[in-house]
Amino acid sequence: AGREGEQGEKAPPLGLCTWRLEQREKRPLREQVRDPVEIALEEEKAILLESQKKIIEAIRRTKVMIRDLNETLKQVQLDIEHKFQARNVDEMCLVSTERSMQAVVERTPPPKGGLATPRSPRSARQARHQVALLESTRNEVSRQQEAERMNQSAAAQEELAKVLRDEVAALAQRCEQVVTEASAKSEKRMQERVHECQVVKRRLESELRETLNRIDHTKVTMSATRHHIKALAEPIDLTSACASWRTQRAAKEHINDPVTTKLQQHRITVLHAQQDLMGHHQAEKTNLKELQQRRDRLKEDLRDKTAVLHIDLNCLTHEAVRLNGKSWAGVSNSKLTRAMKMDHAFVPGAVPLSAR
Repeated sequence: AGREGEQGEKAPPLGLCTWRLEQREKRPLREQVRDPVEIALEEEKAILLESQKKIIEAIRRTKVMIRDLNETLKQVQLDIEHKFQARNVDEMCLVSTERSMQAVVERTPPPKGGLATPRSPRSARQARHQVALLESTRNEVSRQQEAERMNQSAAAQEELAKVLRDEVAALAQRCEQVVTEASAKSEKRMQERVHECQVVKRRLESELRETLNRIDHTKVTMSATRHHIKALAEPIDLTSACASWRTQRAAKEHINDPVTTKLQQHRITVLHAQQDLMGHHQAEKTNLKELQQRRDRLKEDLRDKTAVLHIDLNCLTHEAVRLNGKSWAGVSNSKLTRAMKMDHAFVPGAVPLSAR
């Protein structure tokens, strides 16, 4: 019964380990990597299955030993019962024989004519009595030897049972130790993974804030650039108008005078400035698009990291419990308190462990 209880105690940890592996399969596709937590949980599951297998074998051997001990006990009890019954019969015979012997002695006259010859009837009876006495002696010796053999066999069976009991107790202790170590290792790896996710999540949040600020700054810069480009339209139109008006001069006045040169230089300068601004504006649009793409990637990565963090916190805050004969992953209040401090948005969930 003790070994079966230990086997039952392995069911909730095995169910919890399997449930944690199933929960981690729900991670986003990009986050489904074979990380140290996955490896530790797989090792813990293998250890639990191996321990369960060993305990089941120990239970089988113990049941066989109990059956053999019960059979030996029945044989000894039956032999004791037979011997008590035979003793009672012999005691009754002894009492009756003593009374009969006394009556025979009183009624039988003493023998006449000296000793009887060897061939007399009395001598024949004595010879048969000797033969019967020898046979009964051999039977008694054989019965005592059989009782001694049974006693030694029962003692040897008891010694084997003690050895098996000690072996099973040592096996249970070893299994308990390796299971405890494997569970502690999984818990440690999950805590490390949660801490790592928190660090990455904070870094992503910082990068996202920085990217959003750069997007806002770029938009402001683009607005200013558009304003400057729009502001250059008037000088360009003015130089064009001035050039058009100066074409209305008299033919002999159509010369490249300093005014014409200045107007041309001014127009070229303004056009170059406009082209530079247009180039800057295009670069700013490209930069804004890259920043927006980076923002989207950061948001997606942050969403995935948050989902992974919540899944690992959910695994970490649950412990194996048995309710109504079924294994459940129940929330531990102490672990839940620590998890809520790590992430205020975390919401745990309790679901039945799948039967494996």
